[in-house]
Amino acid sequence: MKHLSGILIVILGLIFGLTSFVSAQTASNKGTDFWLAYGNHVAGYTATIGQDMVVYITSDVSTSGVMEVGGTSIPFQVTANAITNVTVPQTAYIGNIEGKVSNKGIHITSLLPIVVYAHIYDQAVSGATLVLPTNTLGKDYYSLNYQQISNSPNSHSFFFVVATEDNTEIIITPSVDTKGGLKAGIASAPIRLDKGEIYQVFGIQTSAIGSTTQGTDLTGTRIQSVSTTSEPCKKIAVFSGSGKIAIGCLNAAGLAGSADNLFQQAYPTASWGKTFITVPSKDRNYDVYRIFKSDPNAVVKLNGTIIPSTSFVNNFYHEFSGQTVNNIESDKAIQVVLYAVTQGKSINCTNVAGDLGDPEMIYLNSLEQTLSQITMYSTQLHMIVKHFINVVIPQTGVSSFTIDGVSQASFFQPVTGKPEYAYAQIPVSAGTHNLQANAGFNAIAYGFGNAESYGYAAGANVKGLGVEIRKVTNNKQVSSVCVKEELNLSVKFNSTVSRIVWDLGDGSTPLEFLNPVPVDANPVDGLYEYKFPNKVIYAELKDYKVIVTANKTSSDGCGSIEITELQFSAVNPPSSVITAVGQTCVNASITFTDASLGNGKNITKWLWDFGDGGVSTDQNPVHSYAASGDYIVKLMVEGETGCQSDVITQTIHVIALPLVNFNTSLPACESKDVTFTDISSTAEGVIVKWIWDFGDGSTIEEKDAATPFTHKYLAVGTYKVILKVVTDKGCESVAFEKNVLINPMPIVKFGVPEICIADSFAQFTDSSSIADGTDLTYLWDFGNPSSGVLNSSTLKNPTHRYTVAGDYLITLTVTSKSGCITRLVKSFKVSGAIPTAKFIVLNPNDLCSNREVVFRNTSFVDFGNIGKIEWYFDYGGDLSFKLVDENPVPDKEYRILYPMFSSPASKPFTVRMVAYSGGVCSDEEIQTIILKAVPEVVFTAIPDVCQEVLPFKLTQATEKNSQAGIGIYSGNGVSASGIFNPAQAGLGKHTIKYVFTASNGCADSLSRDILVMPTPTLFAGRDTIILEGGEVKLNAIASGSNLTYKWAPSLGLSRDDIPDPVASPSDDITYTLTVTSDQGCISVDAIFVKVLKAPEVPNAFTPNGDGINDNWNIKYLESYVNASVQVFSRYGSIVYYSVKGYAQPWKGQMNGTDLPIGTYYYIIDPKTKGRKIISGAVTILR
Repeated sequence: MKHLSGILIVILGLIFGLTSFVSAQTASNKGTDFWLAYGNHVAGYTATIGQDMVVYITSDVSTSGVMEVGGTSIPFQVTANAITNVTVPQTAYIGNIEGKVSNKGIHITSLLPIVVYAHIYDQAVSGATLVLPTNTLGKDYYSLNYQQISNSPNSHSFFFVVATEDNTEIIITPSVDTKGGLKAGIASAPIRLDKGEIYQVFGIQTSAIGSTTQGTDLTGTRIQSVSTTSEPCKKIAVFSGSGKIAIGCLNAAGLAGSADNLFQQAYPTASWGKTFITVPSKDRNYDVYRIFKSDPNAVVKLNGTIIPSTSFVNNFYHEFSGQTVNNIESDKAIQVVLYAVTQGKSINCTNVAGDLGDPEMIYLNSLEQTLSQITMYSTQLHMIVKHFINVVIPQTGVSSFTIDGVSQASFFQPVTGKPEYAYAQIPVSAGTHNLQANAGFNAIAYGFGNAESYGYAAGANVKGLGVEIRKVTNNKQVSSVCVKEELNLSVKFNSTVSRIVWDLGDGSTPLEFLNPVPVDANPVDGLYEYKFPNKVIYAELKDYKVIVTANKTSSDGCGSIEITELQFSAVNPPSSVITAVGQTCVNASITFTDASLGNGKNITKWLWDFGDGGVSTDQNPVHSYAASGDYIVKLMVEGETGCQSDVITQTIHVIALPLVNFNTSLPACESKDVTFTDISSTAEGVIVKWIWDFGDGSTIEEKDAATPFTHKYLAVGTYKVILKVVTDKGCESVAFEKNVLINPMPIVKFGVPEICIADSFAQFTDSSSIADGTDLTYLWDFGNPSSGVLNSSTLKNPTHRYTVAGDYLITLTVTSKSGCITRLVKSFKVSGAIPTAKFIVLNPNDLCSNREVVFRNTSFVDFGNIGKIEWYFDYGGDLSFKLVDENPVPDKEYRILYPMFSSPASKPFTVRMVAYSGGVCSDEEIQTIILKAVPEVVFTAIPDVCQEVLPFKLTQATEKNSQAGIGIYSGNGVSASGIFNPAQAGLGKHTIKYVFTASNGCADSLSRDILVMPTPTLFAGRDTIILEGGEVKLNAIASGSNLTYKWAPSLGLSRDDIPDPVASPSDDITYTLTVTSDQGCISVDAIFVKVLKAPEVPNAFTPNGDGINDNWNIKYLESYVNASVQVFSRYGSIVYYSVKGYAQPWKGQMNGTDLPIGTYYYIIDPKTKGRKIISGAVTILR
């Protein structure tokens, strides 16, 4: 392999060296050999197996494999970045027996590395774990569980051990008594297991209250692989959990809430770490954490504070609850586990509405054991509705972190107390996901449903004792090597050794070393490291296995001989390929496209050296060069295996930009063409495009030739003209700017005199100007070439003598200081005769002093022009009352208003006109006009009126001087006789005009406004009826501005000043309501209240015709218009009947015949609400 030099090596060390603790996933939870078992579940504890187990297999490459269990082989195929589900047969369930279980170990193998997850579920009771490959397993474990409490019987804390080789021996030292009889703190006798055999242990149920059961917690139970023979200790797989468990707050009376299955593979104690960052579960109120110590003397800090040793249960674990991110550090190896809690409770044990989730146990990875690429699976079983991935990563890796190729940088936040790290809680969908970054990270995957959950480490880089391979170039530990790359090998043991035999696995003879010297004779972590003394190179593309056999100086239960091995692959490094154009321009962006080949592996890093001191780690960078010349671009790439490519180069030719310049013509004057001439040049190629911006807001012009052209500026000022040019090589110049000053044009103006032949000379007067006020020069041409040299002048205000009458053209050319020229030509007439002054009055019969007098000019001259007229409108009096017209025309009218007067009856005025056809040629005309006096009107204000006011005569206007004449009012609502009707005029402001015309025909007028104010609207209500002694609420409806109310009479009213008083009169009455607005406008309405008195029924009457008491008169019954009266004989026969009132009293007859003397019975129904039926007896007497 070629190596970079100079700045590229420095940058490489800075960039690629940041990941010295990162190991590719191939050394961690990705592998080709796995051992596990179908573990305990509450639904399968009894004879009926209600749960299921499925294994999820995924990879970033397509491969095949087989799952073997109980003599059955189940082949499977894996498609890259997809999930393969393999259902475990129910016959593989290991049951509820504590002790050895044979023929039920599950062995998964594959041709290429895969990732395996196991999931046991029964509807809403499930647990899942990441499965570690065999090469990461260890020989010393602790069972990590939780305090056992459940809402179901037959729920136990458990762990089980799976042997990966025959003649495996284990010793179990339980932390509590077990269901099978193992005693707390007493190590078991060695238990022998063959390959695929399982040993299962249960905690004991200690109490039951209803369905709530409690039991022992197996946490702290130690499981060790030992050897009582000459064979070395064998690797074992350990899984722990609970058949069903509730975690966190209990319900009332100590009853368990929702519970779930726990199922996690334990990490070897030798792989535990020292530094952890915990991130809480998304959308949950809190989590529970336990910190486990591998050494009782470990000093552990939580968020910077030392945890007292007394806070550790059995000096082994410390438990706390949290809602935020935590930093955990230790001087010795520890393990941290996150426990998701029972649904529906807060950290304070109050109820939480809408909470989703259930207990789960997740092993967290330390910051020392990270990955840069993970392929993982988010399961949808069972009834999971939310899926999340928690990530912890150095801040330097945040921008590069992706899930399925999509950046997730926006989700990250700094870790409090450890700002060099960041964390994220990222929602995802169910399915396979690929996580990748250019820095090592840790991640967990989890999900929640209603009383359901799953969770496991998304990946794990399980480091411990064993062989390590490191690159010579950067001392980076790797799990696969690059073909022909120099490597260093080392191995760690927990004691010193007296002999080491290295078998490099490359076919060479194993090398033996006696009494080797460790790197550190007193290691802090108790692990002795021994290095292979030579650099190692693997030349072939294949799989290798390094086997190290050592004779230890002390025994740990595994004998004095320890064999450790490391399987790995030698792979081809990637091949770097650059795709880019061969030339570019200075400051132009050029895209370098990576076309490198990974040779079967993903490329994860890129390093570009652009040859000008610039570098980039982007895959497809964009770069620009500040100077012209040839540059050698270099690219080196690194694959996911850590293998680096050779450096390839490409030469880029950078073309210098064109030099831009231009000239402009002088002078540059407003509204005149300015000529632009390009004088740009280029060292390479030719200029093919010119882009002009004239700085005046006009459209930018693109031209394809350098031909001079013109542009016109319409305003004075300094304009920034910008020119850019483009060559045939595509190089666009830097914009060249030049200020162009546009000067003002002179504004030429001069007057020509009115002269005639008799005048001695003509005086010409210049009034030209220029915006900047600078000096001007003049050149006059008098249009009279016969005068010779006198025909021109350079004076500002020259004179010239004309000897012949006629028309002449006068030309004045004015030049500014900057050279801008303006020329003006005017025609000029020299008159040859005396004019005749003449005018007429156009309105001689309408000469009232308050009206204009209209004069018409009728003057004329035989040859030439009348150049001026002077008017004197009061020639015999006020001579300042005059007008001079320098531009008279024939028949021009002049409207003159004389001072108005009301007395005397008339006044004469002398009018004089003087007409000029030259300086001395003139004539005059004088006329006298008589103006008449005009009346003077006085009009006082008209008071505002209400709309309901009756029409009235207008009297506010008069003529103040008692002149004879006629005055007339006009306007809305005004009659010919001057009567104003407010109702007719309508609401609002109206203008009334008064015109007084005097007997001499002269008139004057004035106007005044009158405001018609609205009359309130009022409805007192419909007439009503009440019973005697009753009451009724009057509900008048009125509208208007700030109304006041007055009822009359007030007799029987609760109040007389509100719209809705209560009326309780004793007799019939009419109430009148008057409402008044704040403008004084009044409206009146009335309501009649009928008082119905109780009928008074006589008990006898004498219908004998004497005119006294002949009728049965029932007082007040006539008021009851719907009343009915029935009279019965003593035998019950009707003798009288009336309906719809009692208009005709009963006369003691039936069908016109007198009834006999006697007693009769009546029923009177008033048919009025509130009045009862009246019944009784009446006697006829005669």
